Amino acid sequence: MQVNPYQPSSIDSADTEVGPERDRALASLRLAFLILLAPALMNYYAFDTYVVSAGGLPRSVEMLSRAVNLSGFVIGGVLIWQYGLSFLERISHGIRAVFAGHCRIATWDGVLYQSLESSTVLAIAGAALWFVWVVGFYFVQIDFQTISWWVGVPAHLLAAMLYVPLLYRWYSLAKRSPKHDPQRQEHSDPV
Repeated sequence: MQVNPYQPSSIDSADTEVGPERDRALASLRLAFLILLAPALMNYYAFDTYVVSAGGLPRSVEMLSRAVNLSGFVIGGVLIWQYGLSFLERISHGIRAVFAGHCRIATWDGVLYQSLESSTVLAIAGAALWFVWVVGFYFVQIDFQTISWWVGVPAHLLAAMLYVPLLYRWYSLAKRSPKHDPQRQEHSDPV
């Protein structure tokens, strides 16, 4: 049987299998979300207490601000919980299509899933930094620029500990994966 050279690689049934790696990545991502939810709620509480309530705003504006923020928390939380990994997979597939279309989707996704397994540990450190920022800015009232430099730079470096290894692994995968050339395959099939 001859392979259709015009068939997109995404149709390959071996590429669409979902295994335990995805389940572990989903569990890690959801746990990281729950860990980061605590400082996010503290940040909201501090913002509401020190900015919205103390800002001399009309009561209706305060209530509107609370409604919008809390609705955003609920809607955003549900979307992240339900579709966070799917969203990351779609972004991943877009990157693959542009830079490494010859790589198998299952292998590409496996690299993503492996990288996401470290998100829980990084979320713990990220949550600690976020707590330090909230306490420093709202409660201790350290200047925004100062606290952002002292906490923001390490927080961004921490985030880079997740995405830089992922990008490097994808780059390595793209370099070592054989390029698919339909013309070469078409001419090499014996007729």
